[in-house]
Amino acid sequence: MPAKKSSPIGLADDALILEGAFSYSDRIAALLAGAVSVPGVQLRITSAPPSDIFAGICKSVEPGVAGSGAAYDVAEMSLGALAALRSRGEQSLVGLPVFTSRAFRHGMVYVNARAGVRCPADLNGKTIAIREWGMTALIWIIGILAEHHDFDWRSVNWIAARAPRTEMALPERYRSMSGDETISSLVASGRADAALFHELLPCFAAGDANVRRLFEPPLAAEQAYFEATGIFPPMHCVVLRAACVESAADLPARLFTAFSAARDYAYAGLLDTGAPFAMVPFLDAHMDLTRRVMGDDWWPYGLTPNRRALERLLCYAQDQGVACRLLAPEDLFLAL
Repeated sequence: MPAKKSSPIGLADDALILEGAFSYSDRIAALLAGAVSVPGVQLRITSAPPSDIFAGICKSVEPGVAGSGAAYDVAEMSLGALAALRSRGEQSLVGLPVFTSRAFRHGMVYVNARAGVRCPADLNGKTIAIREWGMTALIWIIGILAEHHDFDWRSVNWIAARAPRTEMALPERYRSMSGDETISSLVASGRADAALFHELLPCFAAGDANVRRLFEPPLAAEQAYFEATGIFPPMHCVVLRAACVESAADLPARLFTAFSAARDYAYAGLLDTGAPFAMVPFLDAHMDLTRRVMGDDWWPYGLTPNRRALERLLCYAQDQGVACRLLAPEDLFLAL
């Protein structure tokens, strides 16, 4: 249960103290700065890289045992990992439909220029390097390539940099990297024909002529995907310990309202043309394009506006063995 302790000025003595963990972003900056608060709650947030937060949560919960204990009271969480845990009976966490990270992923498909890969179907039967099976970005791009581009992920020889952070089925053609292998070196040398990597691949960033993006420019493919599907892929959500909900039934709604208000601060900042909110040249032009293509609420929270995206992700997760059964959005999230 969340602790009740003496509170600082401005909070009642019986305020709930929730320990939280989030990576820094403009979506939660107002919470960190105190511009937005949660009524009756002292939210103490630790900032950490997402992968560290997810690993801590996955290690601290035991599938099938309600209330087995999470590393934090409220935290950012990988959607892929949450689906894997929930499909195997984990009940100590409840999801809030607050999506702290979203991204189109067409730009994460890198290929060796000598591998003869001109379209996604040419990846069939090839060797592909990845960071980790089951990470949300990978679920999305494999699912998108399979559904829309005739990609057969089961025919691929997968090489993974690290093991999944929680239990899941692995592809039949799968091995872990050896000590001297990296995703970048494998693709640059041709020992892997391609990589699905959610960050800027070092060899590509260094200008290696042997490595290119399959979708170039990614923006064109990503915009076409959104216009065809209406999906802006969610990556991370917010999870809350079930024990916290049991002790304060209205806590999820209070948190949802606060996270939504913090996101609205970011909306307003990005649209303010008076003083740049972010260090992005041509920010106004980017925002004009975003609103023209995606509308004014391009980063929606809540179950209803995200249902289509969540249903696709959960279908992909089950198909790829990340989840051991097909889940519905309600299996992960409270109806907020």
